[in-house]
Amino acid sequence: MARNEPNAATEALEEIDGFFDRIANWATENQSIAWGVVGGILGIALIASIVSTVQTSSREEASQAVGEAQFDYLKAMGAPDLAASFVEPANPEAARATREEFAAKLLEAADAHAGTAAAAAGRVEAAGILRELEDAAGARAALEAAIDEAPSASALQATALMDLAALLEATSASEASAAYERASEIDDFPGAAAALAHAARTALDADDKARALALYEQMETRAAETDGEIMAPAFVTARLREARAAASNAVE
Repeated sequence: MARNEPNAATEALEEIDGFFDRIANWATENQSIAWGVVGGILGIALIASIVSTVQTSSREEASQAVGEAQFDYLKAMGAPDLAASFVEPANPEAARATREEFAAKLLEAADAHAGTAAAAAGRVEAAGILRELEDAAGARAALEAAIDEAPSASALQATALMDLAALLEATSASEASAAYERASEIDDFPGAAAALAHAARTALDADDKARALALYEQMETRAAETDGEIMAPAFVTARLREARAAASNAVE
């Protein structure tokens, strides 16, 4: 059973807070398509050029559509120009209606440009709004779709996994731990070390001490490889050390 500790799910979300603001730039990366040289035939080169242009244009359209929906949402919620956050509107009913409207618009934009990184980013943002609307099922569906749609082993995919894990903590610590661990395995994700710590913590919450200790060993290994400290809150490392000591005493 989970202890009365700092809101770890909220901390997990805060670690990636603002990440969506970087997605718009990130989504336009890795757009080039590598084409093999096929006998130097001019016709093949021309076809490759056309296809590359069409795909790049499609991705740019997706990024623009999702970006516009996000911009319009912030504006509708009263955010200052160029700001990525806003003060909660005084009228809760109006705020809820706006959230419902733009969660739907973001998902529509994502569906219209399915298969692009921008679409996955739009689903992540929509999931955040749905969480605020206390629509856990809708948020989960959006995040699972984003995980499938995002480029494999990308920071964007890891972000969706972190959001999903934080959401799952309310219902299944075991599922949350698995999602955190998957995010921790993505090398391009800056929060990989923190994700691993959350995976170990939620494994303990699920009373899976053996798995938690195995993850703790991974945390120690990563810290040793980088000549750094374990990236985890003190209360997490304290729990893991207690679990290790208890396991050692049980063997003796």
